[in-house]
Amino acid sequence: MVEANGGQLQQLLINLVPNGRYTILAAGRSGCIRIRTRMQVDGVALEVEDDGAGIFESIGERVFEPFFTTKGKGAGTGLGLSVCRAVAQEHGGRLRLGGVGQGTQIILGLPC
Repeated sequence: MVEANGGQLQQLLINLVPNGRYTILAAGRSGCIRIRTRMQVDGVALEVEDDGAGIFESIGERVFEPFFTTKGKGAGTGLGLSVCRAVAQEHGGRLRLGGVGQGTQIILGLPC
């Protein structure tokens, strides 16, 4: 069992899924967004993964900073991932990148 605010988790997904769509379109191809859950030793993980343009290793964790964006002017505020990280922290969890390069994987870890 995970104790969480459903509205806040919904907001998290409302931020992550369009980000994935944006990177797929930016890569100029059709693609896929996968949402998975799995058990972990200390809780559960919710993974949102796309096969879009990916995140360069050089910017890694910066994507979670407020107002940091890789989108063009007028296409994003740079607040989505920082809000997602705040939601994770409010629930005693952690939001992290699962990998860099081809595609992007964002993992929300929540305690049970």
